[in-house]
Amino acid sequence: MRSLWKSLLVLCFLTIFGSSANAGSGSPVVYVSGGALIASVNTTTGATQTLVSNPAATYEGLVVGPDNVASDNPAHPYLVYACDPTHNTIIRFDPNNLGAGIETVYTGAAALQKPQCGRFTNTGDLVVTSEVPGSGIWEFKGVANIALGAGGIPAPIQNPPRGAFSASQVSQGVAQKNIGDLLIVDAANKEVIRTQFGTIPPFSALPTVFISPSNLLPGPVGIAKKSDGGIFVSNQSKKANDIVQYSAQGTNGTLCIGFNNKTVPFFMQMSADDTLYVATSLTNSGLVYSVNTATCTATAVPNTSLPPLVGIALPPTTVTQTATFSGTQTFNFGFAAYQFTSTSCTLSVAANALNQAQVNALIALDVAADFNGAMPSVDLGRDGFETAFDLTPTNCAPDSAGDGLNAQLIAVQVDSSAFSNPRMLACDPTIGPTNCTVANSFGDYPLGGILPADPSIILRGSGSRHFVVNGNLSQAEAGIFCGFQSPLTNAVPPALAGTFGSGQNLSVKFKLAQASGNCQNGPFIDDALALLSIARIFDANGAPVFNPVAIGSSGSSTPVPPTFKVNGTKHQYEFSLTLQGYAAGTYSLTVTFLTNNTVQQTIEIKVQ
Repeated sequence: MRSLWKSLLVLCFLTIFGSSANAGSGSPVVYVSGGALIASVNTTTGATQTLVSNPAATYEGLVVGPDNVASDNPAHPYLVYACDPTHNTIIRFDPNNLGAGIETVYTGAAALQKPQCGRFTNTGDLVVTSEVPGSGIWEFKGVANIALGAGGIPAPIQNPPRGAFSASQVSQGVAQKNIGDLLIVDAANKEVIRTQFGTIPPFSALPTVFISPSNLLPGPVGIAKKSDGGIFVSNQSKKANDIVQYSAQGTNGTLCIGFNNKTVPFFMQMSADDTLYVATSLTNSGLVYSVNTATCTATAVPNTSLPPLVGIALPPTTVTQTATFSGTQTFNFGFAAYQFTSTSCTLSVAANALNQAQVNALIALDVAADFNGAMPSVDLGRDGFETAFDLTPTNCAPDSAGDGLNAQLIAVQVDSSAFSNPRMLACDPTIGPTNCTVANSFGDYPLGGILPADPSIILRGSGSRHFVVNGNLSQAEAGIFCGFQSPLTNAVPPALAGTFGSGQNLSVKFKLAQASGNCQNGPFIDDALALLSIARIFDANGAPVFNPVAIGSSGSSTPVPPTFKVNGTKHQYEFSLTLQGYAAGTYSLTVTFLTNNTVQQTIEIKVQ
């Protein structure tokens, strides 16, 4: 197998089109909840199966999470979790094996009150919000790693601790945005807040406002994120029942879907092909809508038997996109971005969700030593599942290397910058479903969000499977970010940190102080690993775009992009960035710390 693979790291331009058409046909089934009922709905026919009916319950938020217990698989590859905030209860069950029973995850004997589901992390933690003002986010550690019906589920932990959120905040819908980010709807203050979390420590940054109150958010409830980073928020109020959309930066809000005053949208979830599903409540009934997010057109799933709906969740469905192209083609798909290069090729890509047990079984075969027993990473849109990308090229001409192989560039997401060395695991299903090897290390930077670079995997044969697992954890040392130095200013986006000319060399510099010191006198941290990521977020006319770009350096101050050089004499992190070839527009510059000294820092510059 190893002889079939060659890998190289390349710096490349990765263009992401926010307006690309939806791929595939969404999810064949959705799970919905409302009042006493939890049901599955066929999104084509509207056929409904009752999964749970409990007159003593009032089910609202739903989330699908993996069952990571090896002995449970393949019997229960995933489970549905349902929150009942009225009765302070969370349950879980297997929607494909109802005979396994319904298990209570939580009942309101502890501090968590009015729980609202929720998301899953890569370590199998269930994250829920709370409708109690100021209560914020709660986390059930490792619940996906506990067998269904086994009991012993730990009590929830409040992260961040009480007081981190405003006393008036009422947390509702939740989505994952980026590397270790959560976006949370604050229904009371009519805004969307952002809080970062990671493996070390959990929820390491306090919440900040991501989307400010405006006339577009008269009554926000649900939230979902698209593959290109675009954000969708549902509203219910006397002013409007609608869905609005924002850029990946939470800007440029516009109306996407407007409902009549009798149709009230609640929670939403995005499928891997960027079809948005919305649970709605009418006077005495409910409907599921699917929304084409490329055109903002909504289609009701035919059904006449559902009660008013609140919650919605999707199974880990496989979705496929096929493209025939000559040269380079880029598109968003499966909560990631892909750029493929070939003289000519027809390429089919299937995005599959694997639970941790399935991934670990592959890793354990013959490559365990390469990963030091590390846990797999996770695709941020898949709630704790690893996404495997099955690539099948046909009629592909040799690449420019002339070796008869075909190069496909693939960009995937790693969930936490605390992992310093994510690896590509490549499996060849033409040899056997478990024939896997490590293609190569990506190098010491995270792949996710605004991407600094991506690996080029050279394929041979009719098919292969790629996905990423995490490497070694970096060590944490608490630090204070001391701000960017001249010629950049420390403006908070959307204010600009400077305007520069295309082709100019830009010096990006900053210092880190130890948590016990200060930025004036130190002591300073001189051994952090810092990376630079850049994306064009507005064109010259101010229209929103999302184009992560390759990073070039100038001179000897930055020998290995995108890593900062450390000048120990000045206690300074330095990157001499060349803006050669940068199109006019506004760019975000993000510094990420793999050594987890502090949270990532972002500024914006204009190139003209």
